[in-house]
This record gives sequence, C-alpha cells and structure tokens, in this order.
Amino acid sequence: MPLGKATAKAIQAAVNSFHRSSPEIQSSYLRDGEGTQIVLVAPDEVAMRAAYNDAWARGLPCVLYPEALGIGPCIRECVEDIVAQFPLYGVTA
Repeated sequence: MPLGKATAKAIQAAVNSFHRSSPEIQSSYLRDGEGTQIVLVAPDEVAMRAAYNDAWARGLPCVLYPEALGIGPCIRECVEDIVAQFPLYGVTA
C-alpha cells in the first residue's frame, strides 16, 4: 500500500476508534494524553478480523476497515498481545 494511502487509513481508523471510546476516556486522552492508540495493517483479512474480534471481546474501542484496524485509546497492556503478532508498517522479516 502506498505511504499516502496507509497514512490516510491510519488517521481514519485512529479518529473513528477514538470516537467509539467513552466520553471519560476521550476526556482523559485529550487532557492528559493517557492511553494508547494503535492502527494495524494485517497481512490478510482473516488476521485483521481475528484481531478486531479479540479487541471487541475485551471491550476496547475499535473500528475495522478493509485495510486498517484502529484500537484505542486504551491501556497499552490491554493490546500488547494483539499487536505483537503484526509487523511494523513497512518492515518485513
């Protein structure tokens, strides 16, 4: 995916997952910067859907698009094992 498109998808996913969080979490995030926001690009739709289902089951604010998954804001420890299975964008093994 071109960098510009990936950036646009990341922004869209981050903003919309933020809007799905509770007003209390939004206020804390905006006021103190507390919380983590993650945007994932998975190797395939199955992996993306599995990560979304896992985040949703944990009660995390999340949004799924065909090419990106936004999670958060939330506590970093709540998503570390979800995101650990995905490479950093643009980094290949």
